[in-house]
Amino acid sequence: MKKQLLVTALITGLVLALGAGFANQESASHDVDIRIPNVLFLRITDGNDNNRFEAPAVNFIFTDTEEAVVAYLDHVGAIVNLDDAWRGSTDDTPAFGDVIVFSQVNWSVTVSAENDGAVVFPLDRVRVERGSGELDSSITTASESWTLAESESIFGGTSTQGWQSLGFSAANYEVYLDGSEDPGDSVIQVTYTIAAVE
Repeated sequence: MKKQLLVTALITGLVLALGAGFANQESASHDVDIRIPNVLFLRITDGNDNNRFEAPAVNFIFTDTEEAVVAYLDHVGAIVNLDDAWRGSTDDTPAFGDVIVFSQVNWSVTVSAENDGAVVFPLDRVRVERGSGELDSSITTASESWTLAESESIFGGTSTQGWQSLGFSAANYEVYLDGSEDPGDSVIQVTYTIAAVE
């Protein structure tokens, strides 16, 4: 019996020693490689989501119908002071619904414009009245209004952590009409550019 007890103790000790040896194995590891692009984007969208609009146009058309001509004459005839000369778009539905930005660095947005039509329309007579609506905290500077003749930064900010609205659409555009305009078709190409800043 003693012999059997000794063999049982030896086998138990051996099993415990082997088990302890397996419990002290080395660990294995692997990498998870994550690559995030450094992005800096600006989009003109339809306003419902982040869908890009391919060639939105803001229209001030007073020539297509007799009613349009009368609307122009009524506008010009009703001017009492300089502020009365600003007129909103003739579109029933805005051509685009929003301008949005996405950046992981400090950024700035500038506007540039150039006449591309048969008649040159003064760029300082087209403005955007964004107003003072609340914007995301990542947008640290925002102009409340600007004309297309301006070339300095109109927006600026830090990492947006996703898409952020600049708070204006086609409905915010106005032209200054006082009756002194040259007749004909004017087309102004407007470009908003986002760039990284230090």
